[in-house]
Amino acid sequence: MVYEIDYQNPRNFLPIDDMYFGTSIAVSKIDKNILHSIKVKCLDFYLESTKQILLRFPLKNSAIEKLKFLDPVCVKSKEKHTNLVHPEELQDLDNEWRLLKNYLLDDIENDVLFWKEIANVKIGDSLKFPNLTKFVFQVLCLPHSSAAVERIFSQINLIKTQFRNRLKTETIEGLLYTKSFMENKTCYEFTLNKNVSKKLVFMYF
Repeated sequence: MVYEIDYQNPRNFLPIDDMYFGTSIAVSKIDKNILHSIKVKCLDFYLESTKQILLRFPLKNSAIEKLKFLDPVCVKSKEKHTNLVHPEELQDLDNEWRLLKNYLLDDIENDVLFWKEIANVKIGDSLKFPNLTKFVFQVLCLPHSSAAVERIFSQINLIKTQFRNRLKTETIEGLLYTKSFMENKTCYEFTLNKNVSKKLVFMYF
């Protein structure tokens, strides 16, 4: 995995002349010293991009790790591109499914959060539902309608206008949550429940 590599250690770099920076750089006839300087700046950009990706994406998340089966290498490989469940794992999968009723989490309604919690259930040092959660995560990754995601991006475009283009991610996230929470009500129709009031008091006072 990417997060296991020390990407800032020069020992892990290719020789700078072997790095690919596009065809314009490859066929350029400018001075070698200037070209080297450009490549170094490009390398710095790559390093910073990697840093920002690692900061923003939860690559250590167990659900993310299950996505490795989508890697084109696995898709093209006859050995790795197999069924979601191997025949020898079917009985284990069935056993885990039957045991699941003993670990139901009634307070979690979100399917992803529910299965994330189930994936972390252990007996001793061993996971209780490894085959079941692996199967479920793969099923949850199957393509479905992108309409919900497109609606969110549409709302972001309405919030982040030309005159509000410096809004922080936290602010945009808060506005999206507020819009969703109000459920198309106007501000004077909205009733603030006690739990939200307590959280606001705790946060700001």
